[in-house]
Amino acid sequence: FSAEWYFSPNSILATTLFYKKIDNYILVTTREETHYNQNQSKDTIYNVSRPNNAGSADVKGVSFAFQTTFNNGFGLLANYTFAEAEADNGDRLPYNSKNQVNLSPFFENDRWSARVTYSWRSDYYTQVDRGNYLVTDDYASLDASINYKITDSLSVGLDGMNLLDSEYYSYAKVPGVANTDKLVRGAYRTGRRLMASLRFQF
Repeated sequence: FSAEWYFSPNSILATTLFYKKIDNYILVTTREETHYNQNQSKDTIYNVSRPNNAGSADVKGVSFAFQTTFNNGFGLLANYTFAEAEADNGDRLPYNSKNQVNLSPFFENDRWSARVTYSWRSDYYTQVDRGNYLVTDDYASLDASINYKITDSLSVGLDGMNLLDSEYYSYAKVPGVANTDKLVRGAYRTGRRLMASLRFQF
């Protein structure tokens, strides 16, 4: 169910209520499997990670979106989504963040255009590894771009990605054991990136 309000030219306030029924989602799990070991000429037990059909799940939530432009060329895009997801066995749904936010102020005129985008998502569960739930920590990022139109056909631009130099963690959460949220399995940092561009259209 969705509702939209166009309160001024180039502006909108919208909300959506949603419910999704997933018949059979995919979950990567690590389990013991027995395979023939050619080096030892006998069967050997291995820990093998592979995708499996994990059953059904429900997703329900609400999203809000806002967009507006002002007379001086400035504007704002914003959205927020809350999604509560649960599998039929009571587990969280893989890769579903309960909360996600995007904020993007911008400026545009005949020659210049600029935009800054901030994104944040809460932690999310990814897979099961030898009885432990692997969870990726909440994550924030900041991107920006600026472009200048030299002529109607030629423009230059500068884009910055991951300007916060964000780092996020994947950790193992042991069921039934307290204070296991800091058993770090991986730390990830992609670094800041800058890209200059020259565009010609005809």
